[in-house]
Amino acid sequence: MDKIESSPKTYSTHKWSNLFIIVGLAQFVAVGVLTVIIVLSHMGPEPVLSIIMTYTDAEFTPGLWFTFGYQMYILGSIAVLVFGFVYRHIENMSENPYNKKTNFLAGFHLVTMNVGLVVSTFTFMIAGWITGIAMVGEDFGGKGMATTPVHFEIFMTLVPLGTPHWVGIWILVMAVGIILGSISLISRLRK
Repeated sequence: MDKIESSPKTYSTHKWSNLFIIVGLAQFVAVGVLTVIIVLSHMGPEPVLSIIMTYTDAEFTPGLWFTFGYQMYILGSIAVLVFGFVYRHIENMSENPYNKKTNFLAGFHLVTMNVGLVVSTFTFMIAGWITGIAMVGEDFGGKGMATTPVHFEIFMTLVPLGTPHWVGIWILVMAVGIILGSISLISRLRK
């Protein structure tokens, strides 16, 4: 029988897939730590976070912002890992080495996707937390503010230009990184 020899791929040929997988796993460690913090806050003597997450108001729901940011952070972390496996697949299929352009695009993808993910989702969570504390009644550890003052005095002024603008900007940064990284992957396949 003929023995088929395959050349093992080295670290340098899998450099971007390895980096995406390592960063994706680090994001999941952060998700785990955040989850532990959320669960422990529910078990405390005054579970303010539980009240914030379930608090509903006809006009404005800060708990929704916190919960949405948390869920998007989990989904974004999964997306980072998925891209790691997409990079691995294309690195295995393509015999072409990375060039300056594809290296730059892959690096830009890694950085902008992860920075955009963390900044946008944590902005959601922090804004939900702060506005939730402001709206929840004083008997539950909050300030008992009405919806309109919270929306205009805190939510829209928490950061310059307001929270929704910065979240949108960082989501766009993340999207541009994903698009350019995908162009890099497609260009490696086409050569």
